[in-house]
Amino acid sequence: MDLLKRWREQNAVPQSPSSGDAPRYGFSYSVYWLQVARTWDAEQRRRVAQELHLLLSRPDFVANQSERRYHLPDLEGHHSGGSLVALAHVLQALSAYEEQEGQEQAPQS
Repeated sequence: MDLLKRWREQNAVPQSPSSGDAPRYGFSYSVYWLQVARTWDAEQRRRVAQELHLLLSRPDFVANQSERRYHLPDLEGHHSGGSLVALAHVLQALSAYEEQEGQEQAPQS
């Protein structure tokens, strides 16, 4: 799970000082979304990433941890803002990983 370790190091979501003993949802969401996103083909990952970009850039978007107020056409059910932020990070990490793997496997001229 080197990919997940690298992602956690690069994209650690800071917890607010008031969260104290609150569970760290970001890690759990990331593990879940990594498992799900790895079953998708490249086209579905691209579509979901585009939908997420539009949603996360809205001024009324709130990265809440538990209230499931957001729905995307390519995802089943409703999801919390924090969950969708984690999904966006997972998709970015998968894309970067696939690009790196493609470069390493490309024949040298």
